[in-house]
Amino acid sequence: MPELPEVEVLRRDLLARMPKPSRIRAIRFLSPKLRTPLKMPKALVGKTLLVRDIERRSKFLIFNIEGGVFISHLGMSGYWRAEKVRSEIKHDHVIIEWENGDLWVYNDPRRFGVFEFYPDLSKAKWFSHLGPEPFSDEFLASQVVDKIRRSERAIKSIIMDAKVMVGVGNIYASEALFKAGINPFKTGKRVSSERISRLLFAIRETLAKAIKGGGSSIRDYVHVGGEKGQFQNEHLVYGRSGEMCTLCSSKIQSKKIQGRSTFWCRNCQS
Repeated sequence: MPELPEVEVLRRDLLARMPKPSRIRAIRFLSPKLRTPLKMPKALVGKTLLVRDIERRSKFLIFNIEGGVFISHLGMSGYWRAEKVRSEIKHDHVIIEWENGDLWVYNDPRRFGVFEFYPDLSKAKWFSHLGPEPFSDEFLASQVVDKIRRSERAIKSIIMDAKVMVGVGNIYASEALFKAGINPFKTGKRVSSERISRLLFAIRETLAKAIKGGGSSIRDYVHVGGEKGQFQNEHLVYGRSGEMCTLCSSKIQSKKIQGRSTFWCRNCQS
């Protein structure tokens, strides 16, 4: 599943490709539903839609238009591509037709993605429970540290909980915990406030580097133009089970937590 860096790279790419003036001529749905039904509000049918901005909240893209917002979540395997001429590809579900003729197409083989309209973002059910963004001031506040310290769950599970913080998935949880030198299986209660603060900075640093590297292309993730991200080539532990640790040359370990593979160094992470 694409994590915060991949969605942020996508947002910046789409924003850079958005035509000027940014007017959508039509939005077409090629299937009845993804994770939720695909439907166009009657009030918008046949209207030209002016797009003001494209933002991100957690792993959601937010298309701000006159009269509301469209939100897009990539699910497990979704991606957006930009084209001048329609290329019919299996599992295409949404087509945004711009006034200048450009096309943005959403493809999702597993159909776990979301594309929905809301007249007001505050009405979107997906956002009410979300924790702070990693690049916000709130992220480094004592409340986040305290929430982690009160938990008896494995710290990797805590930082992947969107109620605690958003955007940190399986890849970057393993990477950030390695940078902070914390064993992913240690419970939040057993990690000092100082080490948790160090982890929060490691999360920020890891996500920022991943964005700069274009995200991680492990399976399905590609940029709008079809290029792959490059940050997977910089992973320190994720996907490197049995290989040597870059710090101590011990073997990288792997084990599943809640059905997800976790990677760590026994020597460097305590």
